[in-house]
Amino acid sequence: MSANSFLKQISARLRNIVTLGDLKKRYSDGRIQISTAFSKVLEGKEAFPYGFKAKAKKGKLLVLCQGGNFDAFEFLPVIDTDGGPSLNEGDAALYTTSGGWIVCRENGSVELMGKGYGGVIKVEELKTQLEKSNQILQALLTVVRGAPIPEPGNSSPSALQTALSSAFASLGVGNFSGIASDKVFHGSG
Repeated sequence: MSANSFLKQISARLRNIVTLGDLKKRYSDGRIQISTAFSKVLEGKEAFPYGFKAKAKKGKLLVLCQGGNFDAFEFLPVIDTDGGPSLNEGDAALYTTSGGWIVCRENGSVELMGKGYGGVIKVEELKTQLEKSNQILQALLTVVRGAPIPEPGNSSPSALQTALSSAFASLGVGNFSGIASDKVFHGSG
């Protein structure tokens, strides 16, 4: 092999180590088909770092070829970060092109679609506070539905008690046993 031919071959392999391709087709078995910048059609499964997995609808994919050889390649999806959540150094995000996102911040916080609605509720604390309210309500219901309370001065049944008893007749305390999800959890870190 001549030196010129050898250099061309090395050059082609180096050029092919990393190249971009366009997603052309997705198969039901999880494989995808792409066309590289050099019009080479490749089929295989997408690779994801750190256990991350997604299915791109469209867009560019980075093709990594071992030794510049198109017979040994991996696809990594490349997405335009315009439209994604705002990140600071050390932050990581999962997001979709339709606007859904989760950000894990370097400071240890996690945001689901933003911070506008405040923090996630601590369900056990919520149940404790709701049970306190239920106890107050149960005490009120016991008095209102209990023995008649005489009006001061004339000993007739209390008009207020009668009205409240009628208004509360079909009402009861809340049952919050099913308030927590058994599929989505969170902790203090």
